[in-house]
Amino acid sequence: MNTAKKLIYVFTVILLIAFFITNCGLKSVYANSRYIYPLAFFKHRPLKLIEQLTQGPKRWHIALTSLAKAGHILTKNHIKYSIIIVAYGPGLKAFVMKYDKKYAETIKTLNKEHIEIVACGKSMKESGITPEMLFPFVKIAYPGILAYIAEKEEQGYAFLKP
Repeated sequence: MNTAKKLIYVFTVILLIAFFITNCGLKSVYANSRYIYPLAFFKHRPLKLIEQLTQGPKRWHIALTSLAKAGHILTKNHIKYSIIIVAYGPGLKAFVMKYDKKYAETIKTLNKEHIEIVACGKSMKESGITPEMLFPFVKIAYPGILAYIAEKEEQGYAFLKP
């Protein structure tokens, strides 16, 4: 093999290795690296998450802003995703339009990022919350949220409990 062919061969191998590492998410296997790149795993498959919001107002900010940021980052990185927030118990009040206006912009951002919000019909009934009190884009699971969560898990969604 002459020198020119050897150089082309080596260059091609280096390019193939670089392509393989960037497209297969192998950046995270470097022994000396502190960084993990999990988004590469989802380049060819959708990310499916369902997160419960059952806590009171002290936890809403963290849960809602982190999901809004996640939607933005996933969109920016061209990752297909489906994120659903299921709200019941005290968490349901986060999506009542007049309850706490402090989070209204964050909740609207969730909608813009195509993050679905589903309220528990049973919790609504017990709390005296009517559909008209919720943001218009919030869906309602009847009679309750339990079967909805089970259905989504069966469809491959990861269930997160913050």
